[in-house]
Amino acid sequence: MTAQNLARATGFTRTHGLRLVGYLTGQGLFNPQHTWNYARFRGAADALVIQSQLALKHGRWGEALDRLEQQFGAEKPPVQITVTPGLPNAVDVPTALGAYEELVRRGFPSLVYWWVPTGIQELRAFLDHRRPVPPPS
Repeated sequence: MTAQNLARATGFTRTHGLRLVGYLTGQGLFNPQHTWNYARFRGAADALVIQSQLALKHGRWGEALDRLEQQFGAEKPPVQITVTPGLPNAVDVPTALGAYEELVRRGFPSLVYWWVPTGIQELRAFLDHRRPVPPPS
């Protein structure tokens, strides 16, 4: 049903000259009620982002990335983290930096960093301390 809904929405947005980004909950990584293989949604939208910040908050980051790697192979999707204090799935800057380094090490193409203006201090700290991503070899 989710793939059909994404495909329908993508078709609609394309008829209006737009692209659709499927912003999928990460609950399907661990919740047996969802049992999603996220790679099945790849063709249903122009792009996908997996909201993986809950896995990071609960110390299951590596496991979440393992599952995404198994499902997507070399074409890994962008994943999301949240650092702004007070947001439900936020982590601190050192945790976010460790998550970022893990993504780089594993070859994930990009990170979606979720923040709101009250988290500008954390955003600056993250950007100031992250290591530059080396160009692909």
